[in-house]
Amino acid sequence: MIEYKCGPTWDRRIVTLDPPEKVALLMSGGIDSLVLYNLLSRHTEVEVYTADRGDGFDTPLTVAEHIGKFPNTISVDPSNPKEMMVKAIQNIRGFDIYLGLNVQPPIEHFPQFDIDGRPYRPFYIPFKNVKAPFLHMYKYHIIDLAHKEGIDISESQSCLEYRVGHCSRCWQCREITWAFDMLRKEKNERSVTHKHIDSREGSRR
Repeated sequence: MIEYKCGPTWDRRIVTLDPPEKVALLMSGGIDSLVLYNLLSRHTEVEVYTADRGDGFDTPLTVAEHIGKFPNTISVDPSNPKEMMVKAIQNIRGFDIYLGLNVQPPIEHFPQFDIDGRPYRPFYIPFKNVKAPFLHMYKYHIIDLAHKEGIDISESQSCLEYRVGHCSRCWQCREITWAFDMLRKEKNERSVTHKHIDSREGSRR
């Protein structure tokens, strides 16, 4: 079993992976599945699938640019996110299936996420062969994990308004901005703490 620690000091999480010799990964063009692909690929053979939405987002070409080859594709209807995920899972047979699902920011504390376009992210996966190792993590944990493990996420594409780049308005872009803000807050707090300690040390000399 492999463990990775990630997240700011005030919210550490541990990711555990224990994959068999070959697994399937349902991959989009976003950060979460890209990070999971990189981690899994270090330890096992990964057969990549993508849900082809047919609307120009999360395309097989986007995934191919990340992994260097075209993935297996499953045609889905993006108008029903829950059914889209279930159909994709049901079309992958013979493997443990890995998903990059993670926790949504709670809207009672972050009302900017109470908008149209909120994705479907279940808190529980009822399929024994489906693994979601990020399900207990927020986006900032995954971004921090990518930085700690040297995984380049600069070319990931999560926006569902722009096919290239980020609009900063849609739910997915707001989540990424929020995640970086959380990590930046940690960095700023450390900087202030270090300055305070240096000041105290200086006054004692």
